[in-house]
Amino acid sequence: MLKEQMQPSIHIDRNILNDFSQAIELEWIETNGLGGYASSTVVCANTRRYHGILVSSGQGLNRFVLLSRLEEFLIFRGMRYDLSCNQYRETIHPGGHLLLAGFDRYPFPTFYYEFDHIRLKKEIFMPYGEETTVILYTLLTPGQGKLHIRPLIACRDYHSLTRENPALDPTVMAEKGKISLHPYPGMPTLIFHLHDGSFTGPPYWYRDFLYCRERERGLEEVEDLFSPGECILTLSSDHPVALVVTSGERDPDPPQRIRDREVKRREQILSSLEVRNTITESLALAADQFIIREKTGRAAILAGYPWFTDWGRDTMISLDGLLLCTGRHDEAKEILASYARLILYGLIPNRIVEGTGGCEYNTVDGSLLYLNAVDRYLKKTGDTDLLKSLFPLMEAVIQKYRGGTRFRIGMDPQDKLIYAGEPGLQLTWMDAKVGNWVVTPRMGKPVEVNALWHHALRRMASWAESLGIKRDYTSLAEKVRDYFNRRFWYSEGGFLYDVIDTDHGPDPSLRPNQILAVSLDSPLISRERAVRVMELVRRKLLTPFGLRSLNPDHPAYRKRYEGGPWERDSAYHQGTVWAWLIGPYIDACIKVLPDQVDIRILEPLIEQLKVYGIGTIGEIFDGDPPHKSGGCPAQAWSVAEVLRGYLALRNHLKVNKKKNSLT
Repeated sequence: MLKEQMQPSIHIDRNILNDFSQAIELEWIETNGLGGYASSTVVCANTRRYHGILVSSGQGLNRFVLLSRLEEFLIFRGMRYDLSCNQYRETIHPGGHLLLAGFDRYPFPTFYYEFDHIRLKKEIFMPYGEETTVILYTLLTPGQGKLHIRPLIACRDYHSLTRENPALDPTVMAEKGKISLHPYPGMPTLIFHLHDGSFTGPPYWYRDFLYCRERERGLEEVEDLFSPGECILTLSSDHPVALVVTSGERDPDPPQRIRDREVKRREQILSSLEVRNTITESLALAADQFIIREKTGRAAILAGYPWFTDWGRDTMISLDGLLLCTGRHDEAKEILASYARLILYGLIPNRIVEGTGGCEYNTVDGSLLYLNAVDRYLKKTGDTDLLKSLFPLMEAVIQKYRGGTRFRIGMDPQDKLIYAGEPGLQLTWMDAKVGNWVVTPRMGKPVEVNALWHHALRRMASWAESLGIKRDYTSLAEKVRDYFNRRFWYSEGGFLYDVIDTDHGPDPSLRPNQILAVSLDSPLISRERAVRVMELVRRKLLTPFGLRSLNPDHPAYRKRYEGGPWERDSAYHQGTVWAWLIGPYIDACIKVLPDQVDIRILEPLIEQLKVYGIGTIGEIFDGDPPHKSGGCPAQAWSVAEVLRGYLALRNHLKVNKKKNSLT
């Protein structure tokens, strides 16, 4: 049973930390509000090419792993204690994970070392809006020691790996209290601020770090890292010390001041919550990590860490849970207005290309999801000024969908339904592609696209009326509803076709996309049909972590998301469970099965805050038990829809005066 308590708390104990195989399954991430981050495992042994203590974000979210990791050892009472651990090709060395007694996720990733009656605390955090990481050490045992830290730098694009090479410039520029390096042309300068410390050589390479997550993904998995020398800090029980690393954009404030400011900022985020408990606070802090302001000043939502950037579809699905549910209405408005300026051919961008800022417009559902996001914003805020400014743009979107636009996206004049698709393209959210093979092309009239189309027409009719504008949206919506019910209902199966008007006739695959025909506010199918859909989806697609992307009885079903790129991409939407789908599922249950839904349905997903991506929720899960987590360890729409679903269920139970075990 879920408990509601104040103050989020996630603790990992010694039993897990001292077991390397268990510990490296747990990852943490700290973000800086710019798209940069720090991330590793709970024992600070990197398992991905994307891990790093300072991963900076350049123009257009072009990220670089600057500082990969630290080699640390403590000299205390004449003894040396190695605090680090790494996985190499042949061994794990040193064994610093065996000295760890605890890990806390809040307020920052915090590591507690205990050995020979010595206790040491290490915190890692990033100040908002700065390319800076602070590593703060506090000795909790009386006495004084020397902390030796060797930075291991990569200075590369975060998608790539590096090996020992003569192109690296090892020159270190030393000034009072700091050292700086510029290893490669075109890369940011890396600066280490040594508070009460010194720096000494020699420089050398560390070779053959093994990143086991990359090996599992069928990708290159070995890297060499360069160390310019050793930082030595004097550590005492009454004087914490810090290593502060930046990309050279500005000199940082004192470490304790950074810490205090960041704690205060996060508390302000929590103070905006209408419902404050462990669940909402944890999810709100997770939500904050995806909300960024690029260096251009543009507000945006990142789809996931560590490798996704700014995706239009993900932004529109996530906007309600990340921003509206956390009281960040101004940022939601700013993002909606920003995307409105990017509309082209009636389409919002599918993604903003990292490094260039260019836009890709290959999505059929993105613009319809945009209108749905606007609808949710308006219902939450009543912002008529934004409606007035956006209505002409939204009307232009509708006209493009009616008359036709790129990629054969357009309304069929016969049945008023939306068709989309060209060979070699993947236009819906089920967008996996392997080489030239589109795994789920879904060319034709997809069910969720037409549910969104109907909903958009209903919203446009309502908005036009409120603005005193005469339009025909209601009559068109009625025709769409009529043809949708005639053409999408699969009588033999008792559910909705996934796609109609394909080259091979209607697609009877049982997929979760039809949930939107039930979950959206505008009624589309009869209650009788909706109940049949929901009962079948619950029986065949529902898992503890969301909905399967395909019925397990289907011959194309893939029960595991694993292997190399081809194997993983071919399973991505062929049975893999998607956490974000729990949101529409809950909406649909509240509408047609109000007495058969309980808040405990979210318990396994909320428990995910304690595993895989500690303090956040990952992207996907295997279709078959035990539903191992995979994909991005931190995914925006997973966090957003769990939080939104939780609040919707909580309100539903309150309104219906159900007995709620959480209160």
